[in-house]
Amino acid sequence: MPTQAPTPIPILLYHSLSADATQPYRRFSMDPGRFAEQMEHIAAGGYTTLTVAELIAAFDGPPGSMPDRPLVITFDDGFEDMHSVALPVLTRLGLHSTAYVVTAYLGATARWLASIGEGDRPMLCGEQIRDLDAAGVEIGAHSCDHVPLDEIGLAEAIREVHESRRRLEQVVGQSVAPFA
Repeated sequence: MPTQAPTPIPILLYHSLSADATQPYRRFSMDPGRFAEQMEHIAAGGYTTLTVAELIAAFDGPPGSMPDRPLVITFDDGFEDMHSVALPVLTRLGLHSTAYVVTAYLGATARWLASIGEGDRPMLCGEQIRDLDAAGVEIGAHSCDHVPLDEIGLAEAIREVHESRRRLEQVVGQSVAPFA
């Protein structure tokens, strides 16, 4: 008898939550009102949101460890609107999430996006990252400089991974395992 394939688990990936974005960046930005609507739909729809670590633990756990209707919410890059827009919505609705943070730009702007007119987009600062962590958002590393790791040498890629984790561990005062 053939075994049944596992049910796919949705993983929602967000970047910036802003109504203002240049044309080249629009596909990476979502209107805050629409984000809130999506999160309300998830909360009302009986989904169980998991951090990436919780998802891995459910996969690694005994049969029955995976909750009904699991869903993962992640945020890439560490834009300030994760704190000002997403956190209040996630907290109000009791939703879990994981935030992957680029560390070279903490408290600054997304200078790596300057070529598409988004170099002034504000990034999270250390205090905001601690707020996210305290609220239960899983913090993960997303490199130091947001360079394509497959386009740089191995030694530099290893430095990007390890240094970004080390910096975030200094900020939150605990181990940071996830990396995207």
